[in-house]
Amino acid sequence: MPPSAKLPAELPVEFLAGCQRVLPADVKAGELPTRSIGRTADLCERLSGYVVARQKTGVFSQPDDFPGGRLPRPGEYAVLVNFSGEPRCLVRYDECTVLPFHAVGPEHVEVETAALRTVAGWRKLHRDYWEPVLAARGESFSNDMPIVFQRFTALYPPAPQSCPGALRSPADPGG
Repeated sequence: MPPSAKLPAELPVEFLAGCQRVLPADVKAGELPTRSIGRTADLCERLSGYVVARQKTGVFSQPDDFPGGRLPRPGEYAVLVNFSGEPRCLVRYDECTVLPFHAVGPEHVEVETAALRTVAGWRKLHRDYWEPVLAARGESFSNDMPIVFQRFTALYPPAPQSCPGALRSPADPGG
């Protein structure tokens, strides 16, 4: 989930205005950092869809996904964007913790989509996901490797009445 430094200038005025309506008065929507989730455009769209649909309320990253090692703090905000920089939603961070992969437990995986709300399912999918990412960097997967757990609340746009594009069967490993 690589963050970027600043909000792209071309964000739609309507989106920024919608964000500003739900933000505290002292927080300016146009100054919020942006984040993308997932390491491919397709995965980013799918995961963002789950967040917008309120089916996913957190993510897991690696520490080096954060420039300068600065992790989000509870109460901070960010705009989730796709790989083209288009906004998907505004989130408020509620928790951000670094823990070893093996310490991820039921209280952490409850942020995932229904398909990944078991620790065993979460570990398998994320191990399969991170092994090639690490191998490409010349690193090896380890059960002791640090993971950044982030729990957040999606604030804008409002939760849709239905979001068929984000709904998948419980067998879908993409959550």
